[in-house]
Amino acid sequence: MDGEKLSFRVETAFPIYDEALKKEIKSYINLQLSDNTKARILDSQQTNTYRKANTDIPIRSQIDTYYHIKRKIDVD
Repeated sequence: MDGEKLSFRVETAFPIYDEALKKEIKSYINLQLSDNTKARILDSQQTNTYRKANTDIPIRSQIDTYYHIKRKIDVD
């Protein structure tokens, strides 16, 4: 059943010409990739294990993204 849900996904790609927007998008991607608390690795055996942290500082991308956006809004 879960595999069927993936059949309805739509992936898109498009160029980003605005350099400021490109920099902002890259900051979100880097934040997501730096998650060391809830991130998981799906390997070739389809195991879904937590990614090991290389640091003592916990980074949880969903929460950190929220605060990143909140700080941006508070400044504007």
